[in-house]
Amino acid sequence: MNGAATETQSPMLPSTAKHVNYTLGMVLGVDDFVQEFTYHDGRRQAFARELIGYGTVVGLQVSVQSDARGPRVMVAPGVALSPRGQTIRVCAAQCAYLQDWLNDHRNTILQRLGSPPDDAITAHLALCYRDCTSDPVPIPGEPCRRAEDMTASSRLVDDFRLELRFDPPEQHEEDALRAFVDWLVLVPIGGASPGSSLDEFLAAIRAAALEMTSPPGAPLFSHGSPPPSLRIAASDACEFLRAAFRVWVTEMRPRVLGASVGCCSKATTAASPEECVWLGEVSVPVLVNELEGQLELDTTRTVTIDEEARPFVVHLRMLQEWLLCGRSAGVGVAAAARQQHRRRGQRRGYLHSFSHTETCERLEATYGVRSHHSTRSRSRSPASWAIRSSSAGHA
Repeated sequence: MNGAATETQSPMLPSTAKHVNYTLGMVLGVDDFVQEFTYHDGRRQAFARELIGYGTVVGLQVSVQSDARGPRVMVAPGVALSPRGQTIRVCAAQCAYLQDWLNDHRNTILQRLGSPPDDAITAHLALCYRDCTSDPVPIPGEPCRRAEDMTASSRLVDDFRLELRFDPPEQHEEDALRAFVDWLVLVPIGGASPGSSLDEFLAAIRAAALEMTSPPGAPLFSHGSPPPSLRIAASDACEFLRAAFRVWVTEMRPRVLGASVGCCSKATTAASPEECVWLGEVSVPVLVNELEGQLELDTTRTVTIDEEARPFVVHLRMLQEWLLCGRSAGVGVAAAARQQHRRRGQRRGYLHSFSHTETCERLEATYGVRSHHSTRSRSRSPASWAIRSSSAGHA
């Protein structure tokens, strides 16, 4: 065998833009199978990220409950899509006891409360993707190895990490999308022609976007309103709205997404897309004893949850029903027809209730950084705010 040829070969990093060109006589190795997986996994993530969007898909209701140990934040089972297009599935209800969280991060919280201290601390609930290794199998090697070197994990299991953190995950696209629609609906539609010209309308959109991106990194259309003179004639509404969404797709959305679109085979030093989904903001009332450095949960006040800015994805069937039989179908006729259908369903026994027993598990804070497989993207920061960083059965 020619050892020199092997030494000069450099390993190829897997790329989401390449897949294996299977050829008769080709000798396939681990790198080839990793590359094929990376290609298909990358296409699936790109489809979700660039066509569907990101946010909560189903479930993941956030609530506050109390038991003998005190108030706790609960997250119901559900599914979300991350800004990277990863599917995050939470199979069992999760919880975090707030007094335990305060104890674990007492010093950091006291610093953030300032002096004199505030009477509440704000935490952000973030759901992130991760994977875990499993199913070890024996592997060949040199004799006299350590026990841990005699096996290797043969599977990677999709998993999640649920965190209470002080800073929210970035969601520039969600903020820009909402602000763009808020700006657009302020443009009056109606009246006879002529209204504003199409060039004036598009120029106003571009001007507003440019004005609201200072300083750099600010969400598009974060504030502001259209010029008072701008008006779309009723007969031009379809043409103008089509043009507005074309500008969003071709000019503005790429600016919001930044380095997450384009040629995937090219190396880039730009930051990767956010990997976590924001589930809500939790306001935790606290009592501070500055002399003794104690921090306690104020149980006389209410823990509040704000989900107003939470991203979510409405499934296609719901949108179809809304477009066909919802508001646009006429309030009186549609409401009567749906009420009749609902009564028919009750007679046939279609409507029923269900319940389930929630499983509440608390994972102790995770310290350090796991070693992860090179084909998956994940955060390298310690999961020090973890509520639950693994689904049942995985360490």
